[in-house]
Amino acid sequence: MTLLVILFVVPAVLALVLAVWILLRFAWWKGFFIGVFGLGLLLGALLLGLATLTLIHYQLASGSTFLGTITVRDEAPQQYVVTVAQERLAESYDLEGDLWRAVAVQYDVPRWLVAGETLPVVQLTRIEARFLLMEDELAAQRQAPGVAWFTRLGEWMLGQMFVRQEHYTPLLPLTVQAIFSLDWQGDRLVLRGVNEPAEEALRR
Repeated sequence: MTLLVILFVVPAVLALVLAVWILLRFAWWKGFFIGVFGLGLLLGALLLGLATLTLIHYQLASGSTFLGTITVRDEAPQQYVVTVAQERLAESYDLEGDLWRAVAVQYDVPRWLVAGETLPVVQLTRIEARFLLMEDELAAQRQAPGVAWFTRLGEWMLGQMFVRQEHYTPLLPLTVQAIFSLDWQGDRLVLRGVNEPAEEALRR
């Protein structure tokens, strides 16, 4: 047993001595740390770039800020297409259910980055649907909307830098041909009816 231990210990000690001699004799570690530092800077630049590209889509929330026009049309019973028009962009959501709401994300730029008060930025991020009956909602097996990997990374980076909050409109009935205007006022989302179906939905 002692001989067996020696057979393992002696090579281990020799390997340790040789490794220490090589590490101290050659300055390879300088290049290694410089390489790691450079890769870290590259990764940081990539994350900051993705965060910047994501932040471009947000609006500075000052006073009353228009976020988009929302229109509802039906495809089948309890199946709707909700379109959000924002300036020159439009995005459609296929919804299934009886009720809907808009979701917006707000980031607060910390005071040490700006002179004066905190600057909030906001963006309408998605439209969600719900069924009135719980058993229908459970059977719907909804999936989270697909988001590109670079958008997820950009949002994650913004969340590390800024305070993140989600805001929701009240749940409203999915009303065919309804047109709404969505605004950000103060610290909340405000829906306004543009036509009669929308105003009727807001009164329910």
